[in-house]
Amino acid sequence: NAGFMAYNVLAGGMLTGKYGLAPGDGVAPAAVDDGDRARAKRYAEAPRGRMDTRGWGLTLGRYRTTAMRSAAAQYTKLAKEYGIKGGP
Repeated sequence: NAGFMAYNVLAGGMLTGKYGLAPGDGVAPAAVDDGDRARAKRYAEAPRGRMDTRGWGLTLGRYRTTAMRSAAAQYTKLAKEYGIKGGP
């Protein structure tokens, strides 16, 4: 069900462009996943959203799985193709 999946991805912020979907896409990943500790600390102190907080961020791992990132990247590609704003 694409509508359900898109809603859940949006709930986690993955289609908002706040968080990187893949290495090298130019957007930092959620602070709880970021290997760049200085950047992660910066985002933890001034969160872009729930994924950057330790409380919520650690509970929202389902939005950051490989399958979900792939689906989010595909949604983003479709949105760009059809001129829908949002996403990185």
